[in-house]
Amino acid sequence: MEDFEASSVNLMDQLPVAERTDSNLAETLKKYELSFLMPMLAIRQEMSSQLASTSDPAAFQKWIEGNVDAK
Repeated sequence: MEDFEASSVNLMDQLPVAERTDSNLAETLKKYELSFLMPMLAIRQEMSSQLASTSDPAAFQKWIEGNVDAK
């Protein structure tokens, strides 16, 4: 993992120009089981989805506590 982080590979550049969005990148990484390469991207996408589905801060906090590692 450290080798990947130290490399100059930009995963977004691997998508077609018209499809270069965080959402498309997250979907592609998930499809090929590579989400571990950018774990914060997957978490950010899921958090956005959770925020869109509820306006209850307590429900969002409960989701965070159950799905996001404290580290």
